[in-house]
Amino acid sequence: MENKTNTIEKVDVTLKDIVKESEGKVKKPSRIKPHHKKIAAWMVILIVVFSLLIIVAGAIYAHQSIYENKVYPGVVVWGEPVGGKTVNEVQQLITDKVKNYKVTLASPDQTYEPTADELGLVFNIETMALSAYSKGRTGSFTNNIVTRTRLLGMNIEWNPAKNFFRAKELEISPSFTFYETKLDNYIAKISENLTIKEKDSEVKVNGGSIEIVPAVYGRQVETEDLSKDLKGAVKRLQSKMIEIKTISVKPKIVDTAADKVVSEAQEITNRPVALTYLAETYKPDKETITSWVVFVKEESSENYKLVVDPAKMKNYFSFLSSKIYAAPVHKKVKVENGGAQTVTQEGKDGIALDEGLLGRQIADALPKSEAINIAIPTYAIKYKTEYENVLVADWAKYIEINISTQTMTAYEQGGKIVGQWKVTTGASYTPTPVGTWLIHGKTAVTRMTGGTPGIDYYDLPNVHWVSWFKGGGYSIHEAYWRTSFGGMDYTWNGSHGCVNSPIDVAKFIYDWAPVGTPVVVHY
Repeated sequence: MENKTNTIEKVDVTLKDIVKESEGKVKKPSRIKPHHKKIAAWMVILIVVFSLLIIVAGAIYAHQSIYENKVYPGVVVWGEPVGGKTVNEVQQLITDKVKNYKVTLASPDQTYEPTADELGLVFNIETMALSAYSKGRTGSFTNNIVTRTRLLGMNIEWNPAKNFFRAKELEISPSFTFYETKLDNYIAKISENLTIKEKDSEVKVNGGSIEIVPAVYGRQVETEDLSKDLKGAVKRLQSKMIEIKTISVKPKIVDTAADKVVSEAQEITNRPVALTYLAETYKPDKETITSWVVFVKEESSENYKLVVDPAKMKNYFSFLSSKIYAAPVHKKVKVENGGAQTVTQEGKDGIALDEGLLGRQIADALPKSEAINIAIPTYAIKYKTEYENVLVADWAKYIEINISTQTMTAYEQGGKIVGQWKVTTGASYTPTPVGTWLIHGKTAVTRMTGGTPGIDYYDLPNVHWVSWFKGGGYSIHEAYWRTSFGGMDYTWNGSHGCVNSPIDVAKFIYDWAPVGTPVVVHY
């Protein structure tokens, strides 16, 4: 106990001496041993370090509390400091940066400022904002402290200090996806807008004059250079002005070539043209001749070729035709009862302008001759023969149909009976028409159909020796389906209006009675 007490007393004396010496109150040389001094120094250091740790811990806590849910100071996104901002505020700042990102494309007559979307840029805005917020938060405790300390160095406006803290390494660069296809589409659209299609000098006929429409020089965008410059700027997110380079495209036919062919045309259209038919001469004026001229581009040269086009002469030929044309007079022939013919009007050929030949003659002569004299060619329009078939009653023979007696009698002129036969006429509901008719046609064999399906429909093939005497299908013909004729049963079992007879009777009438023979039907 005594030794321990002495030791404490010695340490106490030593500390007092150190304090006095620090205040300049110790005048006498210290009698403290060297190792005691080292212990005291380390204790001071420990106290200082501990105090600093407490201060730093407090500062860290305060710093963390102040920037809860906010980005730590010193964080830089796309060149913009975002310390103290929330994630949503950082997203809005980046969104504004995206909207303000601009590449200007300058053409000779127009300026374009495409959007980021048109340039094929899709920015990862949320990723960038979360990356900014995570600085100093997502690592280990020690790494987070180091990162925050380095971030504070970002605020020092002294390059050596920034280099020491490696501040640039902590900046967040823009994060985006670049779609080249979309940019290529935009470049194609610009190229389409700026491209001017070259146009050859044109020569047009306007009334009696020939006009030149000046050539238009074309323009093409040098898309390869534009694509290279624009993609380079976009990939580096450079806001800059890019010149759209274009090249001039010369048309195939320029104004000087058009002037040459116009001079030739003016010379040709001033030449006199005389077209003669019989004693008349027709002279088209210069305006008319000019309307015949067309100008054709020659595929293998850079010139127009003057062509006199017969198709362009159609209007003038219509005028000539009105002076020359004579319609044909058609021959008319009257045919009585299918036999005797009488000419009622003689035929005469007409005359027409041969437009094809005259057009070729003018087109061939006009470019070559100083004066054009052409006899107008014509051709004959052959007349046609028109036949008029008429039925004329020929009473040299006639046929009587007596419905009451169901008989048919054939007479020669003067009332001489040639033959009389029993026949069956139309039933009461389909009677044979009463009156005087004329045989107007004959058919050796035919198929007869008619009536109403389900009621009185009939289909009779191979009906022979048919002599037609009234329109609507009324005739005298054989009836192979009947076994008897002339009975009074005709009222309910008669025909559908025809006169039915045995086959030999039908053939006699067919051979004996010519077309025009009267058929008298009565009761």
